[in-house]
Amino acid sequence: HFDLMGYSMGGRVAQMILPDLIQQIEHLYLIAPDGIATILMFDFARIPIFTRQWLQALLAKPDRFFKLIHFLKRKGWLTPFLHDFAYHHFRTPERRQRLFGSWASVQQFRFVPQRIKDLIRDHQLPTDLYFGVRDEVIKPSAGEWLCNGVSDIHLHLLDEEHLLLDQELNSLLTQQLS
Repeated sequence: HFDLMGYSMGGRVAQMILPDLIQQIEHLYLIAPDGIATILMFDFARIPIFTRQWLQALLAKPDRFFKLIHFLKRKGWLTPFLHDFAYHHFRTPERRQRLFGSWASVQQFRFVPQRIKDLIRDHQLPTDLYFGVRDEVIKPSAGEWLCNGVSDIHLHLLDEEHLLLDQELNSLLTQQLS
C-alpha cells in the first residue's frame, strides 16, 4: 500500500493509473492536477495536431516567436505567467523537443473525470486537492467540482498561481503526511 501524489501533468498521470491501483492506494494527493478542468489553451491532450505542427513550424525560427510573445506581453494581451511559460518551454531546442514530445505522449493519457470522482467516492479514498486561486492553467473550480458530493476529499486553496511548489505547500503536506 502507498500514497499517490501528482502535480500538474503528474496529476493527470496519477488519475490515469488510479483505476488500476485503487486497492493499493491509501491516500491521494493531487496538486493543480491537469485533466479535470484544464484551461483549453493548456490542455495538451486536446491540442489539434495541425496547431502543434503550426507551432513547430513557427519555432523553426524562434526569434520571430519570441518577438511575438514579447509584443503580446507589452500590449497586455499576454499575462506575465503565459509569457514566462512560453519563454521557459520554448527557449532552447531541447526544451522545445521535450514539450512537443510531452504533447504527443499526453494524447495517451485521457480519462473521464467523473470516473475518478466516482472511484474516490466509492472506495472512500482519502484525497487532498491543492489549487492556486490565481492559477491560469488549472481552474480551481475543478477542485470544487471534484469535492461536490464526495466526503473524503479535502480542498486546499492557496494564494498562488500554477507554480504551487513552495514553502506554504511544503508545510501543508508535511502536516498531512505526519
